[in-house]
Amino acid sequence: MFDTRQMEYMIAIAEEQSLTRAAERLFISQSALSQQLKKLYETGLPPLFEYKHGKMLLTEAGKLYINGARTILNIRNTTMMEIMDPSRNDYPPLRIVIPVSEQESFLKRILPKVKEVYPFLAVDLRTRDSMNTEEMLQKEKPDIAVFLAAKNKTPSKATVIREEKLYPAAAPELEIHSSPAILNRLSTNLFLFQTQALRSWNLNPKVDLYCDDQETVFDIVSSGNYYTIAEEKRIRNDSRLEIKEIGEPFCYDLALYKSPERILSEPMDYLIELLSEE
Repeated sequence: MFDTRQMEYMIAIAEEQSLTRAAERLFISQSALSQQLKKLYETGLPPLFEYKHGKMLLTEAGKLYINGARTILNIRNTTMMEIMDPSRNDYPPLRIVIPVSEQESFLKRILPKVKEVYPFLAVDLRTRDSMNTEEMLQKEKPDIAVFLAAKNKTPSKATVIREEKLYPAAAPELEIHSSPAILNRLSTNLFLFQTQALRSWNLNPKVDLYCDDQETVFDIVSSGNYYTIAEEKRIRNDSRLEIKEIGEPFCYDLALYKSPERILSEPMDYLIELLSEE
C-alpha cells in the first residue's frame, strides 16, 4: 500500500485522468500500469478511480490516497535532497539517458551495483527513445547516453558498446508464420528495427499489442498464442521461449555517448564500465 512507485503511478493517472496518457508520461505500457492498479486494489483498498465521461476521476477514497501519497513523496524527495546535498557528496549528479528497451536492465542490474560502491551518488535518469540522436543529445544534454543505432551508422561522438541480434521469440510449439505478434511502441527505435527485421524475414504479422515492458511481453508470448521480436540474449535467458531461426538475425548497435563537457569521475568511469559489460 505504501509502495512509492505505485504512488507515483496513481498520481500520474489522477493528473492525466487517463491510463493511456499516464502510461505515456511514465514511459511504461498501459497493461503494466493497469497491473499496478490491480495489485494496489488487491491490498484491500476501495476503488480510487471511477470512469465518467471518458475520464478516470478520483473517488473520495482516491482523493485521500493521492493527498497522502503526495505528502509521503514530498517527504521522501526532501530527505533525498538532504542526503544528496553537495556538501556531503564528492561527486555531482549524473544525468543519464537510456532507451526504453534498456530500462529494466539498468534499474535491476547496473544501478544497484553503482549504489553499492557510491551510495550517495545522485542519478538523474531519463528514459528516451529518439529517431534523431543528435536532437536528443542537444535537448537532454546528458553526461552519459545509451541509444540504439543502425549498423555502421553510429554518430562520430559516440562509441559502439556491442552488437545486438534480433530474432523471433515464441513458445516452442508456436508456428509464427500464421500467428499474431507483439511489438514495441511505434515511437521507439526498437520498433523500427523490429519492423525492418520482419521485412527481412518476409513476415507480415497482425500486430495485436504494442508494449515496451519486456517481462509483460514475454509472459504473454509464453502462453503460446503470440510471438515477438527480441534480443538474442534476452530470449535465451527465458526458459519458456525459444529462438525461431527463419533467417539471418537482424543486427543493430548499442552505442554510448559521453559528454565532452563532463570531466570523468570514478562513478562515471564505473558506470560506463558496467554499461559496456552488459
